[in-house]
Amino acid sequence: MKKISTIVMIFLIALSTFSILAPRVKATDELWTSSAPIDYTPIVPDEINGSATALLIEDVLPWSYDSDALALSQLGISYDLKHSWSLQSVNLAEYKFIILASDQPTSTYVNIANNIAKIESYVSNGGIYVAHACDEGWSGGDWTGCKILPGDVTHANYYHGGYYSQFIEVVDPSSPIVAGLDSAYFQGWGYSTHGWFTNVPYGTNIVMDTGSGKPTYIIYSYGAGKVLATMQTIEWGYSPHCWTGWHGQFLLNELSYANTYARVRRFDPLTDGFQFSNDDFTEKIIMSLEEIKEEFESSPLSNEIPSTYWVLFELLIRGLISAQKGYCGGMVFTAKQYFENPSQLPSGYSCTYDTHHGCNNDGKGNLQSMDHPSL
Repeated sequence: MKKISTIVMIFLIALSTFSILAPRVKATDELWTSSAPIDYTPIVPDEINGSATALLIEDVLPWSYDSDALALSQLGISYDLKHSWSLQSVNLAEYKFIILASDQPTSTYVNIANNIAKIESYVSNGGIYVAHACDEGWSGGDWTGCKILPGDVTHANYYHGGYYSQFIEVVDPSSPIVAGLDSAYFQGWGYSTHGWFTNVPYGTNIVMDTGSGKPTYIIYSYGAGKVLATMQTIEWGYSPHCWTGWHGQFLLNELSYANTYARVRRFDPLTDGFQFSNDDFTEKIIMSLEEIKEEFESSPLSNEIPSTYWVLFELLIRGLISAQKGYCGGMVFTAKQYFENPSQLPSGYSCTYDTHHGCNNDGKGNLQSMDHPSL
């Protein structure tokens, strides 16, 4: 009996010694952005209504942590919180920027898609849309087939042509989104991204990618506004779950940028009037619309004064007179709006896409500008 007790004692001491020497696994190391814990229960935040700077669209807390709300509060940015099913009754124009939280159920993305025309109008008129588009997280949501971003931007995730990744590369270190951060900062979060964007618009600023050219954080213009979108696990970095410690500066940088980015009202040619850069043209634009038409018909303009001035003047000003000066870019901008929103064109007109250098007269009254649409 004494011999058996001695053996048991030796075994217990050995087991205790092994437990001390063996590497301990942190609780956070057992959590992955892709797989919910066994005891996971979605946390539904209460809606917040008031007069605020930002709107947070969130049906459940991403990865069970209120990262977005805490980051907004940390930055002193007032916010309202709305569930996606309430969007239909929300006046988005009241907000400087709106945020869609990551890791939402599929029903959230369906609701966003049902309201995308409203979101596109908001952004087109100068709003800022911060889309945390990271799906296939603890909530299991997937926005494949749902249009949640202005334009035709799509994505690849684990179940649809993509994969989870621990690797991120900073492509544009000058972007305020990554101010003070390098590629190493974004590595090994468990996971760092749940996929990447596809079909991104021409001219999109790719801030980060997977290291193989697949964009994970993009910024692009839509009308007079901006879209900031990411497939990265941005809220996870702010939470205590992140494997490499607190990495919330990423989220703070993004929200700070969205808050300080000056919202501009879309230029409306019917109410704002045009501004022209050519001094010699100033005398001509004080003529009545009929006089302008007669002048153009009898004496076509040279390349120095594009005939498009006359055509757009007649098409958009509708008889209004302007003697202000400005730049040709205003014409390009206006044409761009109609190219992106053809339903707003007056009956009988169309908008085409030209890729010529500079503004010039093609003899047909068409605005031709490098990589910009034209009427």
